[in-house]
Amino acid sequence: MINEIKNYSTVKMFGIYCLYIIAFMYLQHLFLINDQLYYTSLSNQLSYDSIDKMLAFQKKWQWLSYCAIPLLYFFKFLLISCCLLCGSIFFDAKLKFSDAFKISILSDVIFVIPVILKVVWFAFLHKQYTLEDIQHFSPLSVVNFFDPKSVSALWYYPLQSINVFEVLYIFVLGFWIYKFENKNYEKGLRLAVSTYLPGLFIWIVLVMFLTININPKI
Repeated sequence: MINEIKNYSTVKMFGIYCLYIIAFMYLQHLFLINDQLYYTSLSNQLSYDSIDKMLAFQKKWQWLSYCAIPLLYFFKFLLISCCLLCGSIFFDAKLKFSDAFKISILSDVIFVIPVILKVVWFAFLHKQYTLEDIQHFSPLSVVNFFDPKSVSALWYYPLQSINVFEVLYIFVLGFWIYKFENKNYEKGLRLAVSTYLPGLFIWIVLVMFLTININPKI
């Protein structure tokens, strides 16, 4: 099984994963985000004509959000692959770029879980919700210990990023490094921790920097 994964086409693996992400994104819009939700959530802020125009604009260009998925995920996996390759130099791991890219894709599956949880939660368990509820839904995240309205926009993303799935991702990343490298799991985990955590920290700082520049009054 592992050998089949190793020998599987990187391009095909990436394409299939992007199709899964697009499918989940479509299901989320189909089951959770409908026109009535916008009218209910935004009626106190916008007129019905403004909401109508906004929805018409979104529907006209919604296909662009689906087309952007492969591009966004390509750069995400590219950056993680580069981090893994740089780290592999210090850990004497002979990772190829294609292997690092596959490891990035396979490990990312863990982040599909919160998307599924969101659909299940709002579609079947908590049917009375607003757009704000969906935006603030962060299962098993540190931000859940705070009132979303009381958290500054500057700190919301960092707190949201500290969650169980990020921790699981590191363990899964270490597992796939171990399987691709045929080394011991401890070495794979150390490589995952030493490369992913600094990259995640830099990304969070970048998001905070952009947040301050977009909204200096924070």
